[in-house]
Amino acid sequence: MEPHWQSSLYEIHGISAHEDDRFRPRWGKGSFALMRTVTSVLSRTLKARRAAKELSELDDRMLLDIGISRSDIQRMVRQP
Repeated sequence: MEPHWQSSLYEIHGISAHEDDRFRPRWGKGSFALMRTVTSVLSRTLKARRAAKELSELDDRMLLDIGISRSDIQRMVRQP
């Protein structure tokens, strides 16, 4: 049997990655998706907190004009 070089084995068997690359951890896709998710959650939380703070600074009559009561503020800012 004729000896094959490593590159020719990859070509013959349809393997596109070299052996060293197959065992390298793939941090790219998963970590960026996780970072996007965390950033998105933090952004929504900060926006909700800002909105709740602004609404809680209004007096009851102004809140009634908007159509919410003081007890509804947290629920209103957290719903999508």
